[in-house]
Amino acid sequence: MAAEQRQHPRIDASFRVRSTALDPNALAGENVSKGGIFVKTVRFLPLNAVLRLSIEAPGTDVAIPATCRVVFIRDAATAASCGRPAGMGLELLDIADSDRPILERMLLERAGSIPPPPLQTEEPLTLVVADDDERYREMAAEPFRRRGDVVHAVKDGLEALSICLKSPPDAILSDVQMPRMDGWQLLRLVRARPSLSSVPVVFLTTLSGESERLLGYQLGVDAYIPKPYEAEELLVRVHQIVRRAKNSRTTPAARTTLRGEIEHVGLSSLLTFIEMERKSGVLLVIGGDVARLFFSEGHLHRAEIEGESLPSRKAAMRTLDALSGQFEFSPQDVTVKDELGMSTTALLLEHARLADERGR
Repeated sequence: MAAEQRQHPRIDASFRVRSTALDPNALAGENVSKGGIFVKTVRFLPLNAVLRLSIEAPGTDVAIPATCRVVFIRDAATAASCGRPAGMGLELLDIADSDRPILERMLLERAGSIPPPPLQTEEPLTLVVADDDERYREMAAEPFRRRGDVVHAVKDGLEALSICLKSPPDAILSDVQMPRMDGWQLLRLVRARPSLSSVPVVFLTTLSGESERLLGYQLGVDAYIPKPYEAEELLVRVHQIVRRAKNSRTTPAARTTLRGEIEHVGLSSLLTFIEMERKSGVLLVIGGDVARLFFSEGHLHRAEIEGESLPSRKAAMRTLDALSGQFEFSPQDVTVKDELGMSTTALLLEHARLADERGR
């Protein structure tokens, strides 16, 4: 396996691997389109590092690009003690839909006839599921019960908060619209209590408005999973979220990071929010490209796309074209020069005009 280290504040490295460097038996039964992969290597990156991965099939010209995040590391000592290869577990942040079947087939070929291990490979989770609709409440709880997880299923946020205060769970799965205490109130109270502030909260909801979803991300929701959902999707997504939360609990700014899905909150709404709140920090956008936008007191000063040398305005315009993917805003001091010379509102208006001209 070859690896090329790049000096980049956010994309920590680019790895080129052949399929033989992948361990399909470390997938723990996760669907690769929504889960992750394990790369056998002795060159490690820090937890939560973001990297570009190019996966090559031996004897072919096929190379699958993917953007990943490091979610666990098995160093040489741990590998020797457990009899498994050393390497890094990677969460797939972005991979083209057309490439997913190729990668899945590649991994199946590597696995041969070995049956996939069951999904339950970690210690059982303790979950609180809050929903006033009994059908949806049981739909969310049952897949985890089958795995052997401990699930407290309740009718509203007040009951959920009572259980959480007695013993913090690994995650809270909550509807938004409920009697007595809704999901918004539950989220605010959970985030306000030190003993619960790092517990992941997932909204299982039919909310479609960008303003409502943005409010959830602002208050600290970890993810939205729209109803109705598949049991497998729910299992894998919650598993990823809990693992990410455990990995980031040692990071002081972990809870102040604003992250979510572009499909749920469009970039125009997100940039407007950053401008109105006069926030300073770096917005990472992982869509067709990997882009970083630098804000100082709500004003966009610079935009860059990984691997390309574009003027900030062109980079910003191309980033705003993204309709799917992930975003992550990390508050921090930004001292870069203002390379755009225009307000965020003016930038969004210009992007809308250009989009209209292209017939979007």
